[in-house]
Amino acid sequence: MNNNLFPPLALHYMIFTLFCILIAIPSSYCDDELYEACRNPHPFSCGGSVVLNLLYPFWGDGRRRECGKNEFELTCEDDLHPIINFPSQKFRVLDINTNDQTVTILRYDHNWDLTVCPERPAVSVNFNGFLSNYSSNVRNLSLFYNCTDKSPPGSNTYTCRQQGSEDRKGFYTIDDEPDYFPNLTNTCGNVTKVPILFTAALDKNKNEPQNDLEWLREILDMGLQVKYEAENRLCSACQSSAGICGSNYSNSGEFVCFCRDKPCPHTCPVMNGMHALPTLFLIHISLRCIYSNFSLV
Repeated sequence: MNNNLFPPLALHYMIFTLFCILIAIPSSYCDDELYEACRNPHPFSCGGSVVLNLLYPFWGDGRRRECGKNEFELTCEDDLHPIINFPSQKFRVLDINTNDQTVTILRYDHNWDLTVCPERPAVSVNFNGFLSNYSSNVRNLSLFYNCTDKSPPGSNTYTCRQQGSEDRKGFYTIDDEPDYFPNLTNTCGNVTKVPILFTAALDKNKNEPQNDLEWLREILDMGLQVKYEAENRLCSACQSSAGICGSNYSNSGEFVCFCRDKPCPHTCPVMNGMHALPTLFLIHISLRCIYSNFSLV
């Protein structure tokens, strides 16, 4: 009998190993359900005029809650405004920048009629555990009003009605701009400091003083850019490991890193996204061994 007709024992072992590897391949290529659900931006449209791309920590309108953080849910109110609610505060969301963790918001109760000399307006933000600080693009707009006739005339002026009586002239300056009116506190009875989005002010102002009440109103309606805190460091580490940031709502909404094959507490394994390489390498070696054995018999 010709023993060469029967493969050696080593070849049987190689074939069995390859068979086991091939069975394991489908499971290694199955991406986790939440990884797939959360990996791409979710377009959020409200009223057709505002379209935001939601990524962690923001969710809502079909984007699963696990893809964000509970407090950062967006809703569409009256089919007009994207809305976010924080404790005791309600904001319209104008823009989101997840690269530098900022959100441009406008107080929902913001309604400042500049035809009436202003009291302190509801424009500023009460910072909490989720909104940490204004971005570097925010400055103070100083509004001087209830001024006397001796107040300097000219640029950066507006007119308002003082307590239902005659019209009074007011003035304004912006932090980091030239101080047009150094002694206004001596001739004006009140000053109100209001945070504004400075880059928007520059675009409108074009570095020239304005004498336009409507310009002031537009600047105030452009909202404020605020830094948000949603476990940003954990999210950065997760993303660096090729994971997707999210939350585990079976465990009190704790942060979780969705990896290709399963969720992990903080980061994905080093080989996440590359798990197919060892498998392909083993297949390659096994095939070469099988080929070598066949060539020997």
